[in-house]
Amino acid sequence: MGEDSESLKLDESEECGSHGNKWCNTKLSMLSIDNVTLSKLLKLKISSFQEFQLRRPAISKILTKEKIEEVEEKFKSYLVTQKTKPACGLVEWKNIEMKKEFCIRSFSQAVDGKLCGGFKPKLIYELIGAPGSGKTQFSLQLLSSAFIPKSLQGLDSQRVIFIDTEFSFFVDRMNEVLAKTIEHCQKLNPKLSADQMFSVEEISKRIECFRCTKVDELIQILNSIVNEVRTRSSGNPQVLIIDSVASPFRLPSFESVKQRCSAIAQLCSVLAQFVQLTGACVILTNHITTKLVDDLNGTTVGNYFVPLLGDFWSSNANVRALLSEDSNGRKFTVFKNRPSLICAMESHNSSASFQITRGGIRDVF
Repeated sequence: MGEDSESLKLDESEECGSHGNKWCNTKLSMLSIDNVTLSKLLKLKISSFQEFQLRRPAISKILTKEKIEEVEEKFKSYLVTQKTKPACGLVEWKNIEMKKEFCIRSFSQAVDGKLCGGFKPKLIYELIGAPGSGKTQFSLQLLSSAFIPKSLQGLDSQRVIFIDTEFSFFVDRMNEVLAKTIEHCQKLNPKLSADQMFSVEEISKRIECFRCTKVDELIQILNSIVNEVRTRSSGNPQVLIIDSVASPFRLPSFESVKQRCSAIAQLCSVLAQFVQLTGACVILTNHITTKLVDDLNGTTVGNYFVPLLGDFWSSNANVRALLSEDSNGRKFTVFKNRPSLICAMESHNSSASFQITRGGIRDVF
């Protein structure tokens, strides 16, 4: 890992050699271990990393040295993400809600209702979905909504960063959504029509768009922004959008699982630093993949959909939502798992309907 992550090295007292550490009770199912290895360990009734360390002699008979090292590396990567992720949970959500901070609205009251009013600063949001589910369109709408003035309870962002990793960002489409957003705001507040700074041309000057396809390029961009903020050479960005965070990891650029896990941990680290330094609202999009379910004999008995990048990545986001589409239309569903618990009390894991129009995201009437 890079220089910025040197401070994330584990203290000796936190290694699982001292079996009393709370992280040692981490379930192996959280470490994104392949199903064959997990099944072998479960046969020995080994379900946590502490048990894994205590029963090394027995494990060495069923797993190779390389596989044991791989499990240990995944645990360390998981531990790094747990230690560096932004503070989340009910306490912080209530504090933010009490402050009534300005937030980004999606232009769908149903969706915003599931998020206690909208996308708020100091939190990381992860929008998950299959291709065509509307992740990029949602990103463009949130990009445009970030510039709604505070007179309309908007964020009134002065600097927004959009990182495109899939070549899905088109200026014409952005301008189309931005123009409709401005038009709607001017209807709500006619005084904005006379504000020459509230125009597509002027607002576009506040948008910084980067394009990259490799993980090291993505991390380098984020590190450069963090360094700018630290040296105060430029203003703090209020919003960061990455569409998509998974795409750079799909390239065959990793020599081993260990290298890939380290890259994911490093990305988690720099995102945590970014939020802590800027207080920005971070919006990430991610794809889904199929995960197979094996029985104890190693036979596949079922499958289900999961976000890419593995289980330990799931703890990086404060709020995770699934974008999907069925015969009844498009749906926005907030996950009920621990990282999104801050919204689950409001939404009860129910779905909000939305549609994609020429003007962006809208409610279904």
